[in-house]
Amino acid sequence: GSAAAVWASIEYASMVGWPVSAQRALIMVSFGSLAVCLGRRPRAWSLLGLASATIILLMPWQATRPGFLLSFGAVAGILHLGPLAARWISPEFHPAIRWFLNSISVSLGASLGTLPISAWVFQEWSPVGPLANVLVGPLMSLWVVPLGLISSVLEGSVGPLASRGAHAGIDSVLTLLTLLDSPLWHPAVGPLGAA
Repeated sequence: GSAAAVWASIEYASMVGWPVSAQRALIMVSFGSLAVCLGRRPRAWSLLGLASATIILLMPWQATRPGFLLSFGAVAGILHLGPLAARWISPEFHPAIRWFLNSISVSLGASLGTLPISAWVFQEWSPVGPLANVLVGPLMSLWVVPLGLISSVLEGSVGPLASRGAHAGIDSVLTLLTLLDSPLWHPAVGPLGAA
């Protein structure tokens, strides 16, 4: 199982061109798998720190790149807010309600984790971003991405059919995002404000 997870992470990262977010995920999966193989329980914060240190040691310039800061900020926000939200979500809630509240907490954590960098570098933030992520995330992860990957590796009639399905999914996502469109907020801070 661990080897399959690492292999899948490598394949995915190579297919998408090795962005820093895929590198982070691969390093976290690799160290997490190694910990499991050694009989240890992987800790998410430790894995995030190892991924950050590995990338900075190999490519120090990444530490100042927005992609690096946004990727690690999003995961840090999720790791921070997730356990807090879990305490407030009653196990007596209906599973669909628990899923929705957990999804909101993940999306809100990612949004808050990236807010300092967004306010500093882009000076923009979408107030409906967390809700949009909850609604769009499943469409992308369960529909668009799998069909896109299938279309890139299979030939014959299956590849083009999967590609059309992925495009239909993207059209659905864009329609949904249009319905959620709202004015952006423009927080503007310097490095100190971001910190």
